[in-house]
Amino acid sequence: MTLKALRREVVFAVSRFLNHPMVIKIKNVLKYILIIPFLFELIGRLKYRTQKKVWGIVFLIPWILGFLLFFLVPFFRSFYFSFHKISTGAEGLQLERVGLQNYLDAFLKFSLNDITFQEYLLSSLWNLIIDIPVIIIFSLLMAVILNGKFRGRTFARAVFFIPVILNSRAVQTAITEGEAVRIALEQAGLTLEGIFDFERFLLEANFAQGLVTFLIASVARIYDIITRSGVQILLFLAAIQSVPGHLYEAAKIEGATQYEMFWKITLPVVSPMIIPATIYTVVDSYLSMSVSDVISYVFFDQKYGLSAAMSYIYFASVSILLAFILFLISRVVFYYDK
Repeated sequence: MTLKALRREVVFAVSRFLNHPMVIKIKNVLKYILIIPFLFELIGRLKYRTQKKVWGIVFLIPWILGFLLFFLVPFFRSFYFSFHKISTGAEGLQLERVGLQNYLDAFLKFSLNDITFQEYLLSSLWNLIIDIPVIIIFSLLMAVILNGKFRGRTFARAVFFIPVILNSRAVQTAITEGEAVRIALEQAGLTLEGIFDFERFLLEANFAQGLVTFLIASVARIYDIITRSGVQILLFLAAIQSVPGHLYEAAKIEGATQYEMFWKITLPVVSPMIIPATIYTVVDSYLSMSVSDVISYVFFDQKYGLSAAMSYIYFASVSILLAFILFLISRVVFYYDK
């Protein structure tokens, strides 16, 4: 083979390699990668404040794309489904417009285990009303305690946050088994209620019936309250640690007690954190309520339109309740910087 022919073969082989589909894809990816240093240099020439805005937008882009594609589109799509009767066929989903019939059926016709959807909804909202103040108060008190200086406080903080990390079947199984043990003890008459009637004691102590009902419901849900307080404790702990130290020093000089410093300094300064803690509590509780199980049951029963309607009724109810609670909280929140 002559040198000219060999050169022709090499050029042909290289050309074939460069035109291979996989190589073309790699070249296209490299084009975008090589643009990145140029973008960094271009952003670096901007003013500092402009740079912060640009990088803020850059880091928000993945969230915005995820929100648009994986939340907003399904959100409006499911809302559209709630006005239809949906069936599956060879061609996919078949929609039959029924207007508000799914919403009317949810309120007027549906029942599961002889319990109506309204009863499930009201029960879930009542449990949420109980959970929010109890979890917030418990989290704040635990954050104050964990902020103190004592041996093993790092381990104690980890203990309260472990359920958030596990957040899962393991914790739920442990709670379920604990519930089974509680039922067995109740049948044997060995529980605290069998020895000491807490509700009767509170009523005889002239506590209001509403307060007694609230306390009994809170005690009955103590497992849920503890396992769902980890993030809120962390939020309050971070807020407490950010309280300016000179405020406590001035209070000590004036002779204030720990009790007075909590009510006059700690609570007002960390009060803005109650808002995100409340929002997280509501979001965390959203799928654990009994009405969520009912909606899932209807969905797996292939009543997709009715399930969508129930979901939006539940979503609207929780949103109204959350807006009302946040309105009340915002009236008493104190902002130290203002």
